[in-house]
Amino acid sequence: MRTSREVLPREIVLIAADNIKMEDWPLSLVEELIPGLDGRLRFVRLRTASGILLRPVQRISPLEIYDESVTVATRTSAKADH
Repeated sequence: MRTSREVLPREIVLIAADNIKMEDWPLSLVEELIPGLDGRLRFVRLRTASGILLRPVQRISPLEIYDESVTVATRTSAKADH
């Protein structure tokens, strides 16, 4: 059974690509979450080794292993900082 979770800012993710194997997908850092007009997460701005990319949320894959004890800004706390 596959479970999904929401991507978080500053999270490391893989960028999906149809023409390469999954183990060769590049790593990137989520810089910004971009919601659609309906308020749901639609795009993410990513920092890669070669620059900044904008990708649909369906084309990224969060790493399956992450440390829940590490403090990562969530959407709610990110809004409170502004």
